Parts: sequence; structure tokens; C-alpha cells
Amino acid sequence: MKESGGKKLVTVSAATLAKNVWLMLDKDDQSHFSDNYFDLLPGISRTVELDTRLSVEAVRSQLEAWHIQGVTKPGVDLVQ
Repeated sequence: MKESGGKKLVTVSAATLAKNVWLMLDKDDQSHFSDNYFDLLPGISRTVELDTRLSVEAVRSQLEAWHIQGVTKPGVDLVQ
């Protein structure tokens, strides 16, 4: 998670195939990801823009990456 040019960017990657990745914030239902519900191939990262009023610190503490095999781990790593 980083902020660049006033935009919050979330980059995710996976060591193994991650099907149907869904990014969500635990305590905020008003935020919007530019892309969501996608597959991640091993070793290929994906960056999505996050429209939110939350601070970078709040996003980092709340961000979850769900996929067909579970939540965040194993396989999906949030890239700083």
C-alpha cells in the first residue's frame, strides 16, 4: 500500500495461483477498489487504485485479500 500523486495504490502478488482475489477493508464499506475479484498468476503483481477517505495506516491495518482458498495467507502477499 502506498500513496502516489494523491492516489492510494494497493499492489498484491502471489507465490501460487490465487483464484478470485477479492480485496476488502475490514471496517469500511464506503471505499472502492478500481478493480476487484481477479486471478493472480504466480510471480505477477497487480496494482489497483483505492478510493477511500482512510489514512494509509488505517488501510494497512484493515486490508484483507480473500481468495478461493482462504484469507490473505497462504499464497497472497500484500506488497508494500
